[in-house]
Amino acid sequence: MRTSIFFSVLIMAFASSRILSQITPPAQLATGPGGLNYPYTTYDSSRYGTDITNMYWLFEPASPSPDSVPVIVVFHGTLQNYMDSTLVPLNEMYLLHHFAKKGYIVIYPLYQYGGNTLLYQQQLTVSAGVINLALTELDNGAHVKPKRDLNGKVMIGATGYSRGGMMSLEIANNYQSLGLPAFDAVADFVGGGNYDSYAGLPSTTKIIIVRAKDDAYNIASLQEIEQAWDSLYNIPCSNKNYLEINSDSLGSPPLTANHYFFVADPNISNSVDALDYFGSWKFCIALFNCTFYGTNCSYVFGAGSNVTSMGNWSNGTPVTQVTLLDSCSTTGIEENGNDVNSEIDIYPNPNNGEFAVYGLQFPVQIQIYNSLGQKVHKQTINSRQESINLLESKGIYFYRVITPSPSGEGWGEVVSSGKFIME
Repeated sequence: MRTSIFFSVLIMAFASSRILSQITPPAQLATGPGGLNYPYTTYDSSRYGTDITNMYWLFEPASPSPDSVPVIVVFHGTLQNYMDSTLVPLNEMYLLHHFAKKGYIVIYPLYQYGGNTLLYQQQLTVSAGVINLALTELDNGAHVKPKRDLNGKVMIGATGYSRGGMMSLEIANNYQSLGLPAFDAVADFVGGGNYDSYAGLPSTTKIIIVRAKDDAYNIASLQEIEQAWDSLYNIPCSNKNYLEINSDSLGSPPLTANHYFFVADPNISNSVDALDYFGSWKFCIALFNCTFYGTNCSYVFGAGSNVTSMGNWSNGTPVTQVTLLDSCSTTGIEENGNDVNSEIDIYPNPNNGEFAVYGLQFPVQIQIYNSLGQKVHKQTINSRQESINLLESKGIYFYRVITPSPSGEGWGEVVSSGKFIME
């Protein structure tokens, strides 16, 4: 009897494993920012420069060849030995092709390769020089021309992963000192490093920061990513979003949202998957389409299903959705008049750094920022008897009031914001 039960369990386990192995991930959709509806069927590519101080690739839409389109700068990660003998960017090739066929010129600076590298500040200045070289080549050579706005400024965005994600924010934040045009949009994927404050970015800049749930570096970089997001306080919620892509192992091959989900190895089958179609590809093209054409905004901003959906497994089960990490992904208080915390006051205002917050239902978290957008204080308040003692210099400060996440893990929605004066 025991033997019969044992073999029955083995058969059931084998059958269950076989069923799961037959469930496959979502395919690339026919339409949408991550989809197959390419307005250009091919692309042209070319490499310029001789060393890491001046090398870059250009990818341009073709068939048909447009007169002008916006420009996207794509920054690679740190010392990735993923380029062949001709310095072809193998691991990001599919993404670069997707961008070009969707109607964008891509500038791909080669600021590191093999065992050659530069100090980080050199990477910024060299990359800025490379971008200007590429823009000059595009303007003067036989290329698709960079699209410009009514003031003659080139329409330009930036993206990258890991070190490249940080580079995209750094370049955009320091565009004036680096002699570059202002960046209209930035997409940072699993960025890590020593972040500056990005409060100097124009408030019109559209920005997304995207984390990966199973990022192998999350212990080292999670705080840095949070600091980067917090420093974007001056950019309104309508222009930014903070998201996390999750793993899902329901079928085969599994979808693993790790530090490298942004890239794909052309030598490994199935390395381009739903994390690209519904993640990096979707978010990037939606961000740039929203910025330059006013389309696809619902795929990158807000909390709708276009943002959160990762498609369905072949058996119809939805892939684990994108996690919304900040209030900018949820309904604003102006759209939610019944919110219990919609009438919140700082008293006294002005004050000497010691004050109370009224109109609350507890607990809440108070975040306070200085005029540069730097977070200077964070405090959880559990009762009406608690006050805040801010040890900062005189000036104008901004605050956000955040309620707990509905899941009970961490903090969720910003229900109030405002400013006060410290005398």
